[in-house]
Amino acid sequence: MRLGRGEIAVWTAALDGAGVSDCLAPEERARADFAIDPMERRRRVCSRSVLRHILGAYVGLPAAQLEFVTAPHGKPRLVNGPEFNLSHSGETMLLAVSGAGPVGVDVEPCGRLDDDWRGVTRRTFSDAERAQLEQMPDADRPRAALRGWVRKEAYAKARGEGFAYGFPSFTVRLDEGAAGSMLVEDAKDDGAVSGWRLLDLVAPLEFAASLAHGSAECVIAYRSYETLHL
Repeated sequence: MRLGRGEIAVWTAALDGAGVSDCLAPEERARADFAIDPMERRRRVCSRSVLRHILGAYVGLPAAQLEFVTAPHGKPRLVNGPEFNLSHSGETMLLAVSGAGPVGVDVEPCGRLDDDWRGVTRRTFSDAERAQLEQMPDADRPRAALRGWVRKEAYAKARGEGFAYGFPSFTVRLDEGAAGSMLVEDAKDDGAVSGWRLLDLVAPLEFAASLAHGSAECVIAYRSYETLHL
């Protein structure tokens, strides 16, 4: 399987229906075991198994033979392989495999912030983002806050730092269905708006998903794990 230059393959998988193979490293299983809930523990194991099988298909190696290293802020990288990023919520998993530079992806269920959207935005949104919310009808604000959170997560993960990047330091658009990049400003990087792209992904109706990548242009191809011949 080949990844074209400038292509980002976005893989979807339903973790509850995917098989778990014995390909994880001991440290991966140990991290999964931190989950108290048995279903969540299984999903964590399954997500790493799916990740390994997909990446293995790109580099031509068995899933168990892949080697990963961890960047300073915890983002995993595949030795001698493409950039990638994974997110899962419940049984829904998204994996972005990039031929267009660094990549970050996030997926969250709709309603995720309904009970605490005010607290989340107060702690993690920029002043400009909170001003966007103030201009919206009250009924639209929880969903807009979720869109903002997912977009900010994807961008911060693409930058390689996650929450450590400082969520209030950059601003994303909160409107729905907007064309173009969702990144408005990054106080830490004057060239970010021109050098990075932040886009919404096609997701099931009950989810919101976004992707960020460090390339001026890219082609997004959607793939399903069910079609991967193992």
